[in-house]
Amino acid sequence: MKKLLSIMTAIVLTLAVAMPVMAAGEATAKTYGDVKDITNSDTIVGENPTTNATNGKVTGAEVTTITYSAASLKTIDAGSDEGATEGRTGGYAWIGIQVSVPEGYKAKLEDDVAYQKEEVDTDNTIDRYFGVSLAKLTEQVEKGNSTLTYTKTFTWEKKDGTEEPKDSYKQTIKVVINLGGVTLYEGKDATAESKPVWTKTIYETKKAEVEAAKAEANKKQPTTTNKKVKDKTPGTGVENVYAIAGLVLAVTLAGAVVLNKRK
Repeated sequence: MKKLLSIMTAIVLTLAVAMPVMAAGEATAKTYGDVKDITNSDTIVGENPTTNATNGKVTGAEVTTITYSAASLKTIDAGSDEGATEGRTGGYAWIGIQVSVPEGYKAKLEDDVAYQKEEVDTDNTIDRYFGVSLAKLTEQVEKGNSTLTYTKTFTWEKKDGTEEPKDSYKQTIKVVINLGGVTLYEGKDATAESKPVWTKTIYETKKAEVEAAKAEANKKQPTTTNKKVKDKTPGTGVENVYAIAGLVLAVTLAGAVVLNKRK
């Protein structure tokens, strides 16, 4: 009976210790920020860009992707006060996204070369902008890509910072812009009636040119080499005859030496 009581006591103590640990684990479960498009009207021609967002947002995940399948954009002019404030320099159209910061967390400050301020707005969100230009679109086609893709990784860190080590985790956000879905105009005064510098037709023409140039380059590559490969297979050529003769001579001389010693 005493043994049974001891076993039951041990089980109860084990459960008492385990329960707080489980609760703590549930409390620190990772949550990820949602993403939505906030591309400014000064860089949009016509309707807002078409994305994969549902009800205006892409639900957060460890890797969150917002895809722009169609966008009619125009570059902003240099010297724009609003653009300078937001880090949107002239000569680019700027795709904008807004990331919601997980509750109870903050963004860890990071030093990036490009405009990447980490200030969190009063509604607990962070805004980011990604440049689109004729040069960038052309570069991606020449690389054989069908999209212009930007990747930004955030580190979410516990606000109070009381946990040791600090509770933090990462979320990667990908902004994917379909090259064939972009129509790009240059200048703030551009309208749908202006002549675009990039369209689906221009993209397809450029893509065909790149593929044709690659195919032509492959044609010029020799399919076989003219270098003589040394035959490593033993044969009965002249070199082997000399080698055999030398071996016979060496054996004969060795035999002669032995016979002389016996005499």
